[in-house]
Amino acid sequence: MAHVDIGPDVMVSSGVAFIGDDHPFQGLDGPITAHPANQLSQVTIHGDSLIGFGAIVLGSVEIGRGAIVAAGAVVTSDLKADTVYAGVPARPISPRRRGSDPSGAVEGV
Repeated sequence: MAHVDIGPDVMVSSGVAFIGDDHPFQGLDGPITAHPANQLSQVTIHGDSLIGFGAIVLGSVEIGRGAIVAAGAVVTSDLKADTVYAGVPARPISPRRRGSDPSGAVEGV
């Protein structure tokens, strides 16, 4: 479980999972089921982003404006704006290209 804030113009594909860091499992006395859940994780997805099919977002993370998460990627940390991420764990693979700039240059990245 996670608390998810989704900004404007965000696309979340089917099969995407938001998984909180909600169950303690290290250093417990007794069975895991005898311990209360942790506080809900906070996920923030800023506007104009795309989360691809089957991506998994783990714990409390912030996904920057205009970020693209590839299908099947596993997000475990904050993602910068206007960047394409893929892999397990998700890593930057390219800047996001906007408009007609063939170089793919992105201001501020």
